[in-house]
Amino acid sequence: MGIGSLILSRVCVALTTQLPVGNVHVLCAPVTVRGAKRVGAVIDTSLGNEGVFYYPKDDLVATAMIIRDNHELASADPSEQALIRDLRSNPNQVRTETGPKGSFEVNYLLGLPQMVP
Repeated sequence: MGIGSLILSRVCVALTTQLPVGNVHVLCAPVTVRGAKRVGAVIDTSLGNEGVFYYPKDDLVATAMIIRDNHELASADPSEQALIRDLRSNPNQVRTETGPKGSFEVNYLLGLPQMVP
């Protein structure tokens, strides 16, 4: 439907507040960098050539990205911030998602069992 990686990215970021993680490190193909930026990732220029390097082989390029504020998401698009906050406050819901190939329902079941430290 043309939005699979964006939905997956949104779900992953929504889940981070249920896990004992501070930062989220992301490796993106060139086509997925834009979606990662939408959910709050920024290019990690400390790696490779300003964040870009050959991976997993010499004819493919990856971009290293990081979400440093997985609770606030200051770098995320406001619309994505709202969607992620909604998933965090209502982790089990059905939502109609729309992409370039049409609309479909997604059954989000994101409530994880409580983790014991």
